[in-house]
Amino acid sequence: MIAVDGKNDRLATFRDYVARHIEVDGEQHTPMAMQMVADLCGDDTVKLDACAEAVITALRARARLWDGIVAALD
Repeated sequence: MIAVDGKNDRLATFRDYVARHIEVDGEQHTPMAMQMVADLCGDDTVKLDACAEAVITALRARARLWDGIVAALD
């Protein structure tokens, strides 16, 4: 596997993209997403359960995406 540790110039742009993405997610997207869920679902447990299932599905898809990226780097 290729290490993404700053020593591989071929992956520098990708590494910078991922670092920025993580920063934006934590600072902006996460609070916005939490507010959106609160606005859309309120205290409705059926809607909250549906959101939870959607999150699980999305995270599984994201894991498959990253697994594919890692496999392509090997």
